[in-house]
Amino acid sequence: MIIERAAYLGIKMKKDKLKGLCLSVIISLYSAFLSQSSLDDKTAYEYENAYEYENYVFPIADKIPVKNKKEAFEWVMNNIKNIQDWFDFWQPPDMTVKRRKGDCEDKAFLLMYLFKRLGIDTYFVNYLPEGNKHHTHSIVQDVITGEYYDSTGNNPLGNIFDSLGKQEIKYKLKYRDAIKYAVLYHKKPT
Repeated sequence: MIIERAAYLGIKMKKDKLKGLCLSVIISLYSAFLSQSSLDDKTAYEYENAYEYENYVFPIADKIPVKNKKEAFEWVMNNIKNIQDWFDFWQPPDMTVKRRKGDCEDKAFLLMYLFKRLGIDTYFVNYLPEGNKHHTHSIVQDVITGEYYDSTGNNPLGNIFDSLGKQEIKYKLKYRDAIKYAVLYHKKPT
């Protein structure tokens, strides 16, 4: 469609050059989006030490009224729309609440934050579902009970389950480390 529109406007370029130009425009727009996604109170770069993320307060997510694990889980399930994030952009809890949408990582970060407010220690678990060779999935694990929470509602194992079975875990992050990657880098660990 972009190529046809360019032709309509009289832009004469080879298709490959035009595709490259379109890709660079998309990358520029995505970079602009990333630069606008910083936190309101303090910039992420003021939080170099991961331990400082342990007690970081997300003011918007802090207003979500939950009293227990069940309410927190249901709030994320019912109020945050599932999306497919092709750029794998990790957004912090406040951004997820503001946008009211997020992929599995974004919903996991928000759920971890709500659980933390309730005094529940969690892990961010990223794994490769059985039979899938390319696309990983992210969930939350309660450190004490070992239960897994998937707030996307799309998991064949269920929304709350006790075992990942034969799924290959790619990485398991403590709360402070997961939030650090979401806030500071907006991407998964390398």
